Amino acid sequence: MKTYRWAFICLVIFTSSVFGQHLLLGGFGVNGLIINSNDLERFTSTYNSVNVASLTSPFKGLNDAFGIGFTAGYWHLRKYNSAILFGYQSFNDKNAAQFANGENRKLELKINHFYVEGQAGRSWDNLIFNGLVSVYLNRQISLESSYLEPGGQQIPKTLDGTYSATHPFSIDFGVAFGVFRAPLVLMGRLSYPIYINTDTEVLTDSNPTKVQDGTHIFPDDYFAYTNGTPYDGVSSKIDGLKISLTVYFAFQIKP
Repeated sequence: MKTYRWAFICLVIFTSSVFGQHLLLGGFGVNGLIINSNDLERFTSTYNSVNVASLTSPFKGLNDAFGIGFTAGYWHLRKYNSAILFGYQSFNDKNAAQFANGENRKLELKINHFYVEGQAGRSWDNLIFNGLVSVYLNRQISLESSYLEPGGQQIPKTLDGTYSATHPFSIDFGVAFGVFRAPLVLMGRLSYPIYINTDTEVLTDSNPTKVQDGTHIFPDDYFAYTNGTPYDGVSSKIDGLKISLTVYFAFQIKP
């Protein structure tokens, strides 16, 4: 009798993992990034301080970046659901400091990366709530700096250039929540980095002229930059709270 009882229990466990909907997902969405970078904040405050007498509109900082993303993966939907996803995200943020003579310094930050994500959680009818862990790979970061006259013509300055770096990987924890109405899935997502690889670079411009005259590193301290004293540069560890909203098309498959 005990043998049949254990067989029944094993059958229940097995069928609970097999039964349910097996779905392939493909989706498109919008992303937001609330940037957390002490280096960028230090550059903003020191640039504004150095130029305080001539600025009519100081830098507000590079704080909120927005962009798009693409995601695909597999989703096992049942009472306790799980998913494995692969995606790409891009983010963009712009800011400018305006001078009294009408000239301005413009900055544009671009970030893009690939990621692999695992999700697991609970489903209630068509509602989903999951925990998630994401691994971000090959993060590409660039910061474009230019100085423009009132008519939009660029005026050459030493801070001009496209400063870039690659960040190996980081790990986020977060939550995902949404609703499933076949064949569509609408999912919101919040995540925050809990680990950022320490093997980082600083944002640099590879232009040989800038390398030769020592202006190829984007400064974290504009006081030091203008005085010709050493500075560390802005690190590629530019990250923060990520928010996304994605619409998926779900295609049911047989395991």
